[in-house]
Amino acid sequence: LRAAGATVLPVDADELGRIRLRQTLEVMHSELGVRSLMVEGGAKVLGSFLGEGHANHVIITVAPKLVGGLRPTLGGQPGGAEGFTARG
Repeated sequence: LRAAGATVLPVDADELGRIRLRQTLEVMHSELGVRSLMVEGGAKVLGSFLGEGHANHVIITVAPKLVGGLRPTLGGQPGGAEGFTARG
């Protein structure tokens, strides 16, 4: 990635091998000056940001087709995003 011009910032993984979001956001802010980030993803990615309180603005687009599973969830909450409140 570096050879292609990307900046690579090492961060720790949790016990399941996932990046630690808080640390990642802090490193992006301190090393690159990132103050705002648009996150696109599926239920697991978006649910992680919402569940850990890292979202202050949410735009949800509903597509006519679901891809990737028979019972989609957001943040491990059956039925979708109910119970999540954006903080600003």
